[in-house]
Amino acid sequence: MKNIYLISLLFSIIAVSGCSHVVELSKTLWGSSTRALEKARENADEKTFECSIDECFDAALSLAKEDEAQDSKSKKVFDLFLVNRQKQHIVVMGVPGSVNTTEVGVFFVDAGAKATRVEVSSLSSNARQRVSEIIFKELEEQFK
Repeated sequence: MKNIYLISLLFSIIAVSGCSHVVELSKTLWGSSTRALEKARENADEKTFECSIDECFDAALSLAKEDEAQDSKSKKVFDLFLVNRQKQHIVVMGVPGSVNTTEVGVFFVDAGAKATRVEVSSLSSNARQRVSEIIFKELEEQFK
């Protein structure tokens, strides 16, 4: 009887307070939360390019490895961790010169007529700077 009361109390608290924090907690425990990277966007490296969001997104994805079977001679530089086209961001890991579990978020923001602002954020300034250099260089070459 005591267990039923505790379970009912727990569900009541969740129902009254909303469940968004429960979802975010589960994402954090699972390892797919981007909350820290979103907060770090205030210190993000950013640059605007003359391309659509989809074009910039695809160019940035071309630098990310999806698995270890990739050709070592390719220009794939990062490990792809998360891709969310709907929210217009990707998260990469395996940044050269950083701990391989350091997450770096790359966010794509509509900046007007065929222009996209790319924001790179991370809790590691070294990883953020390295990813910014690589991605910005690639986008500059593709979208002169």
